[in-house]
Amino acid sequence: MNLSFDYLRTKIKEMYGDALADVNSNTISIIPEKCNYAIEKPEHLSVLWKQKKIRSDQLPCVSFSVKTSQRDFSTYNNLNGVLTMFNLPTVYSIDDLTQIDFPAEYASDEDEKLIQELFDEIKKRFKALGPLCHGVNEATRTEYISPFMINAVAGCPPGTVLRPQLRFVGSHDKGPVDYAIEYKSTLIRITETKVNELGKGLAQNVVQLQAAAQHNIRKRKRNSDDSDYDSDTIYGIVTTGVEWLVVLFALDSALIRVAATTHNILKIGVDDRSTSDEELRKQVRKVFLIIRTLLKEQIDFNSKKSPTEKKEALCKRIRVV
Repeated sequence: MNLSFDYLRTKIKEMYGDALADVNSNTISIIPEKCNYAIEKPEHLSVLWKQKKIRSDQLPCVSFSVKTSQRDFSTYNNLNGVLTMFNLPTVYSIDDLTQIDFPAEYASDEDEKLIQELFDEIKKRFKALGPLCHGVNEATRTEYISPFMINAVAGCPPGTVLRPQLRFVGSHDKGPVDYAIEYKSTLIRITETKVNELGKGLAQNVVQLQAAAQHNIRKRKRNSDDSDYDSDTIYGIVTTGVEWLVVLFALDSALIRVAATTHNILKIGVDDRSTSDEELRKQVRKVFLIIRTLLKEQIDFNSKKSPTEKKEALCKRIRVV
């Protein structure tokens, strides 16, 4: 019975094609037509056989619908629970995560122009919306974050697109992400906005990045059977609008690596009216240049390197502490 049930789930994944390509088969429920229950366990299959008085070789003649029990990204609030799900070591605090080294900061003339425009935009929002004090809701924080995402994408090569609230599906999870950046239909950046508690945001961002990596791998496999295409490396950002945390997620077949900048969380003083314009501009400039530099780097790698070369290059940023 167990073998029949597993076989049925596998066949359903094949029948539904791309819609269930990355979905873990254990999350699939089968709902037979005119039945008031779902087939979620082998014993449920036995009940169906008895009720319908059919044999296993007749199952393809039974009409059914399918649902999955994947969790929404927003339900992941425990970082250690996520790390355990991906067979990674748990941590006492987010500071125990493997760290990422930031790239060298370099600003072109175009970057300096974008920085000034960004600073002016942040100043407008600070005047109109007020500071991001404790308790300010996520919608207001998004108003401060959007200009960074828009200006980071501005001036990038054609094919680079910012997609707010993009929805996609992973093996265990699904839902929209606050901001996704695509380059030629490949996801290269996922951003998660939080009111507070970066640890919860980090948990959600990691499962989002895993789903995004699976999405990228699936799209590449349509055009190649090379095992090299089982790899993907992608950056994420978790931010409250004040604190900014960069996350690196590397997927290589079944092997997963997660690193972050928890020892060097970037901060922008939009939570304090006493922050001077000079200090605020320095902070805005630093955050923007890191976002922009990493974005350019990923676009370059996606254009010129294989997934394995890209993974090796980006993982050089991982620092053992």
